Amino acid sequence: MVKLIASLVLIASILLLIPSELPIFFNMTSILIVLAGAISFALMGSNNSEKIEFFSKGAVTFGWVGFLIGAVLILKNVAEDPAGIGPAAGVALLTVLYGYVIQAICFIIKSSSLIK
Repeated sequence: MVKLIASLVLIASILLLIPSELPIFFNMTSILIVLAGAISFALMGSNNSEKIEFFSKGAVTFGWVGFLIGAVLILKNVAEDPAGIGPAAGVALLTVLYGYVIQAICFIIKSSSLIK
């Protein structure tokens, strides 16, 4: 339990380093893409440990799918709407970030013996 708390405190401390820029790291489209993939993978698991493992794999997989979606949106907006490049880049980069953050949290939960 001590390892779990220490790990979560260390992850949360990253948020303290960027307080004024914190809102730019939240993009609802990116969150939904990653969570939809993670949940769909988790439903394939037969027990709780397997569901956590599949949830983390689905988050990373759909993080990269979101990156490709964002890349397509960037290329679409280059000629048509240059102002749309920023939000598309946000989707591309944040989905990968969310996928790996979810994978790290799942690893912490699994390694702390909360889920067996």
